Amino acid sequence: MYSLSCLVFVAGSIFPILAVAAGIVDPHVVQYFADIQRQNPFDSRLVPHYHQNGSVIRQNIIDVTLKACNDKCGNEWNGYSSLETQKCLASWSIPLFLLIGSMHYASLGVVNTISVIIHLLGDPISSFESLLSKIRRLQKHHRRCARDLAFLPFGVRKAVAMILVAYEEWDHDDPVYMVPAVKFGLKTQRDKDESAMLNTEIDNHKQGKDMFHMLKEWLGTNRHSSSSKQLQRQRACLQAANEMSDCRTSGLLKPLLGLLNYTAALTASFIHIEKGDYNNRTGHTIAYAMLYSWLIASVLLCSLIGGYTTKWSSEDVLKRLYLRFEAIEVEYSIHGESTESIPTISRLCSSDSYAESSAYHSLAWSGGNSTFRPRQSCWGERKLWTSCLAHLPTLFAVINAFTISYTSPTVGVGCRSISHALYGVGWIASAGLTRIIHHTTESAYRQWLYIRIKDSIFAAAQAIVLFMIYGGWFNTCFCWSAWFSLRAEAHVLLTPSPMIHQLAATKWLALSLSSILGQVLLVACIWAYFRDGANLFHVSEHERYQG
Repeated sequence: MYSLSCLVFVAGSIFPILAVAAGIVDPHVVQYFADIQRQNPFDSRLVPHYHQNGSVIRQNIIDVTLKACNDKCGNEWNGYSSLETQKCLASWSIPLFLLIGSMHYASLGVVNTISVIIHLLGDPISSFESLLSKIRRLQKHHRRCARDLAFLPFGVRKAVAMILVAYEEWDHDDPVYMVPAVKFGLKTQRDKDESAMLNTEIDNHKQGKDMFHMLKEWLGTNRHSSSSKQLQRQRACLQAANEMSDCRTSGLLKPLLGLLNYTAALTASFIHIEKGDYNNRTGHTIAYAMLYSWLIASVLLCSLIGGYTTKWSSEDVLKRLYLRFEAIEVEYSIHGESTESIPTISRLCSSDSYAESSAYHSLAWSGGNSTFRPRQSCWGERKLWTSCLAHLPTLFAVINAFTISYTSPTVGVGCRSISHALYGVGWIASAGLTRIIHHTTESAYRQWLYIRIKDSIFAAAQAIVLFMIYGGWFNTCFCWSAWFSLRAEAHVLLTPSPMIHQLAATKWLALSLSSILGQVLLVACIWAYFRDGANLFHVSEHERYQG
């Protein structure tokens, strides 16, 4: 993250060289219009400001018409100085990168981590919807086990839910996962065997022979098993749940530190304004920082869900569970009891290194990444309210950013406020394209591939535009004039407006705090509603030693 920040920081030193016009805040330009104002405050090129008593304000405020500004400075954009660009980038890029870096990422390699970041930046809405889908599935497993396994102790029910969640990443019981198994080996005989194996598992799922029902019979409803044998199986599940809890990483320390750093950067900006260190770009700079405040909700929710410390952690636990089940069968078969088929999936019984490598690779698109799911549904059920809820963090951030930019001098709709709206439209369009890809592409691998390509385009476009804005792309008379809303009355304020100090103490502060606290409150409400799912892998000492 730091290396990327340094790259942006250095590039910011080079970009202003491309400037082609005289700056509208150039001292010579300001002095030119100041002389005109001293000679004739009612010059047609000036926009007079009045006291409450109706007299003209003659000092400190130089406001000119759009035409006068264009005549003096030209229509082209003008780059900021390298120092100004570096200051903006250092103030906001590093806190944003640290906030992104504090997010929990699946241990699937550097390339996967970069892909997740690109997906997050290119499609924040679908990423947040995937997080909601993930926590919903955790909740569904917990409640299903609590309802249908009421004959088992609480700790065992919770252990079964944890095991089912782990199996879900490996047991691809949806046809959407079939293609990756064939994809890896150019349709060799081994590919065909593995594809047939997966088809068998999918057929079993369609017939109702899913892992839940197999474990339900295995742990308590099978009349052919003795009570002591079933008790041994339950203890094996408890032991597996304890191991699974130990290899999970979750917690809010890292994201809270990232949020604290982000908030500190925001606080520093308001402190500078209070000390009088501001200009007409200050409000817009804060607005662009607020534009990405949706990161707070995604980072916090992803950290609450957590993940495994390594990519093979859950598989190792499930394999050991299978071996324990197998040992129990062998032990009781010696005493004359009939053996029963052990509930597992063929992936975990295979010693084929090729199939194992394929399975690890497929975790990236089969559930290993919390911010991507091939289908935003839970057992075929898709909730409309979760899709709507996924839009809230992004819409809230865009609205707050737009409002701050709108109220910044010159007050009105300008290039910067329009860019905020276009960012929001782009993110909604990206989510729509993701939805289309989900519905038109059967293969989860191809979904992940197409979505990464799409998100790379969106994320790159955002980064380029943001970088050009910080470098001075919008530093033109037209963009400063709020022409989109003022039209014929468009004007350009050349000196820092005294209203910035008042806005920073009222509207901007309220909007910034509401943007941050709103994201935190949203995650808190989601956690409260899905607390059983969010706490599924948190095993207390009582639950740990229940068996």
